[in-house]
Amino acid sequence: YNCICRNRILKSRGGVAIYISSNISCKIREELSTFSEREYESLFIETNIQGNKVTLGEIYRTPASNAKKYVEYFENTLEKLKNDTFLILGTDQNFDLFKVDNHPQTSSLLNIFLASSFLLCISKPTRITDHLQTLIDNIYTNNIQQDTVIRSGLLLEDTSDHLPTLCSISTKRPPHEKLKTKIIERRNIKPQSLRLINERMQQINWDYLRNIDIEHAWQSFNDTLKIILMTLL
Repeated sequence: YNCICRNRILKSRGGVAIYISSNISCKIREELSTFSEREYESLFIETNIQGNKVTLGEIYRTPASNAKKYVEYFENTLEKLKNDTFLILGTDQNFDLFKVDNHPQTSSLLNIFLASSFLLCISKPTRITDHLQTLIDNIYTNNIQQDTVIRSGLLLEDTSDHLPTLCSISTKRPPHEKLKTKIIERRNIKPQSLRLINERMQQINWDYLRNIDIEHAWQSFNDTLKIILMTLL
């Protein structure tokens, strides 16, 4: 593997890095890579995998940085990437998606992702303590085409206080593969919660679902709905 990284100057730890197979050539997207110590750090590369142009990004936001300023920076970054149709983002943005309705900037960030037709690959807590469970690390992709197969999850180990997030994306679906659906038998939904869910669902641009096959459209819809239910119920 080759390691592409951006290291901090003022501190001996921190920074962002992307490991990529030595058999795969790539280039750094300098116009997207930003490094502002004590605020946010990002690194973007572009490569070609199986004939597909793929943009990979790694983004970290420090907990003490200005949340509103970061959301503005991130929205501008996605605007620069609007023509990239195969984008994968690994993030530790220090926004807890479980508290999206209690923190305006977290809500704004989630709306930016959903409005841009990104799939949130992680829906379980990524940082767990004796008193708190938060979802602050995630992997996002806008590649949810007909033949795309996405598998994601968490690695349960204690090397760090954050659980490593995992994501495997294949652009060719194996024949006869069936998607597994988790069925929730009962939810206690109050009228106020139902109203908030309806409002959030109406804010999302669902047009992209018309351009993909029914199985993948259902997977994307189900994952998005799951995030909304977890944050509002």
